[in-house]
This record gives sequence, structure tokens and C-alpha cells, in this order.
Amino acid sequence: MNTDVVGLLGIAATLVTIVGGAIVRDRQIHATIEHKTSKARDHCDKEVATLHERVNRTRDEMMKESDMVSHWSRVEGSLTAMQGQLNMLISHMITKNKD
Repeated sequence: MNTDVVGLLGIAATLVTIVGGAIVRDRQIHATIEHKTSKARDHCDKEVATLHERVNRTRDEMMKESDMVSHWSRVEGSLTAMQGQLNMLISHMITKNKD
């Protein structure tokens, strides 16, 4: 009877050790993955910031303000014309549906 109890305790201890070891190893792997992911994310953020700085600097060096003003004027004119056309279309559709 004592040998049966000792055998069961040995099996239980082995199972607890195996399960505990698996849990500890899983947490270590998770921490390692989190650390590496964080490090990669920080590196990417730094590279993106550098790229944005380069793009902004190039834009500022290559683009004239007068060109930008005329471009925006054309865009605003196009949007105003489009809004007028949409308003005309909507009013036409409303009057057509009333008939």
C-alpha cells in the first residue's frame, strides 16, 4: 500500500513538474516574442519618422509656394463645379420624383 501511494505521489509530482515547466517555458517564449516585437516596432517607427522627414524636406525644397497655391485653386474650382452639378442633379431628381 505504501508503494502505491509513493508511486502515485511520484506520478503526480512528475505531472506537476511537466505542466509547470510547460507553463514557465510558454511564458518565457511569450516574453521573448513581446520583447522582439516591441523592438521591431520601435525600429519601424524610427524609420518611418526618418522617411517622413526626408519626404517633407524634399517637398519643401522642390515645390514652389506659387505652384501649390495655383494647384489648390484648381482643386477648389473643380470641387465647386462638382458641387454645383450635384446640386442640379439632386434638384432634377427631386422634381422628377414629384411628378
